This record gives sequence, C-alpha cells and structure tokens, in this order.
Amino acid sequence: MIQLIFAKNAPAFLGKVNKNNVPSAAILTVFRGILIGIILNYIIPEKAFVIFSSPTTFGLISSWSGIVISHYT
Repeated sequence: MIQLIFAKNAPAFLGKVNKNNVPSAAILTVFRGILIGIILNYIIPEKAFVIFSSPTTFGLISSWSGIVISHYT
C-alpha cells in the first residue's frame, strides 16, 4: 500500500507516519478490511465470498472490456 501512496494512487492520509516512521493509518486500514472480512465470514459464511469477489470480478471484466473495445476501435 505504501507504494500506491508514493505513486499518488491512494489517499494521502494513509502515508502519514508516526514518530517511529511507521505508516500506522495504512496498517489500521488494512487491519479494518481484514476484520470486516472475518466478521462477515462469521455472520454470513455462505455469502461472504460473493460479497468480496463480486466487486473484484466486476473490476476485472470492466478493465478487460475496455481493453478489448479500445483494441478494436
């Protein structure tokens, strides 16, 4: 994630470091995402995979569709 911040592809607040030079905001953001996944897997295990994989699949298909369309135009 820190590389995304340096490349300006992630919010700047995630790049702020504490006095020990640790990007604590980025670490906490990743931790929160993992915690949400664990909680969803505990509450609705039959739908947790679909909840997380659907946006990823949509992004993948959208990207490749854009590539194919731009290739043929």
